[in-house]
Amino acid sequence: MDVPVVDLGITPEDTAENMPHHVNGNGKNNGNGKTALVIGERLFAKGYLTEAQEREVNQQIADLLRARNITRVDFVKHPNAPTDAMPQPWYNAIATQDPVEVHLMEHHYDIVIASVTTALITARMLCPPATEVISVGLERCAGRKHTVREVEKALRGLGVTIVD
Repeated sequence: MDVPVVDLGITPEDTAENMPHHVNGNGKNNGNGKTALVIGERLFAKGYLTEAQEREVNQQIADLLRARNITRVDFVKHPNAPTDAMPQPWYNAIATQDPVEVHLMEHHYDIVIASVTTALITARMLCPPATEVISVGLERCAGRKHTVREVEKALRGLGVTIVD
């Protein structure tokens, strides 16, 4: 695994029910509509999908967010991504040196979405129950089947919505 493990210092008291989730520091979405965080992945580069399939999954994520009337989409790129390219030009790039988990603890989202990243597991544990955590395109990941099956078991066990 080429993503470093970082100790976030989370204690049992730091559950989704006990943690402050906020945008602009006040615990509310400020009436600016529904929000989503797209977690960037390197599905083609890591051998999970073909380049064309990765584009299709990215488009499916964008279509799903539009259908759910999301008005603001933040995008955090994979830490090892070679460029800052975003899958959709209307996404807001989040520049952070912190792990995505820290960003999730400091900001509220109505939806957190990606494909096969284990960050979805952490998102389900850190975000309040009202936050929908979604995996898109998991079934298409023909490469690295064993890893995908293990991630899928964990996602399903935690109640992450799986869309294919």
